[in-house]
Amino acid sequence: VTIVNTNGLVTAVDVTGAVDLRNHFGDVRATNVGRRVDINAGNSNVTVTNAGGTANVSDSFGRVTVRDAKSDVTVENQNGVVEATGVVGTADLRTSFEAVRFSRIGKGVTVHASNSTITGDTVGASAVVDTSFGGIELRGVKGGARATAGNANIRLTDIGGEVYAKTSFAGVTVEDAEGPITVDNGSGSVTVRAKSAK
Repeated sequence: VTIVNTNGLVTAVDVTGAVDLRNHFGDVRATNVGRRVDINAGNSNVTVTNAGGTANVSDSFGRVTVRDAKSDVTVENQNGVVEATGVVGTADLRTSFEAVRFSRIGKGVTVHASNSTITGDTVGASAVVDTSFGGIELRGVKGGARATAGNANIRLTDIGGEVYAKTSFAGVTVEDAEGPITVDNGSGSVTVRAKSAK
């Protein structure tokens, strides 16, 4: 299914094949798509639910929400919130000036943001996240975690691999990390609590 639209809502539901949507100044919803989902939008809220293939979303000035994706997810947004939940594959999430939130990512997650807070939990592999002027909070990462911020707090909890955290003018807290821990901070506090013995 291919849809090109402007100034109106676009909805695609129960599509067995792939979906290719282009829309501006109207919300986009894709639900129960059997194969890949490609969405290019602007000034739109985008919601993708139950995608059978890869999900690729490009947007600006709108919220992007992806739920229950059976493969990899890529979101490139500007000036809009990004949320990804229940992704079987990897998640590559980008935005600016709004929050990034993710949960239940089956493989690795990568987040590039600016002026954004990043909050995530339950990652099946490693997590690599960076932002500025927004805090980072990660919990329940099976692999390693690399978190880079500027002028913002970092909190990393229950990390299964190596930890690297870098910020300035803010605090860094690392708890229950199983691998080596490296913290690079300037003009801020650092708290490290070792992995609890089982």
